[in-house]
Amino acid sequence: MIIAATVCLVVFGILAIVDGVYYHDIKYKLYQDKESILEHIYHTIRAVMFPIMMYCFFAHDLGGLLLILGVTAAAIDLLTLLFDVKEEGRSRNRYGGLSN
Repeated sequence: MIIAATVCLVVFGILAIVDGVYYHDIKYKLYQDKESILEHIYHTIRAVMFPIMMYCFFAHDLGGLLLILGVTAAAIDLLTLLFDVKEEGRSRNRYGGLSN
């Protein structure tokens, strides 16, 4: 099971890098848009939650405070994801919304 989880983590990491670097920074240059500030805040929150979740869920002693911290980080990440998805459409209005 740890091998499957590790493979999924690596694939997810590669996709996140492509999305962050290529689409956000190179193609759309979203860092230059005032409309994208909130979207960048959401992405920063999610970037902070990710290593916390990975440490908590992949630690050998999963339980107690570590489990509570990991579940809390995952909940914050999911809530932030919901807000981020809603915000992405608005912040890219100048491009006609999100691309397919």
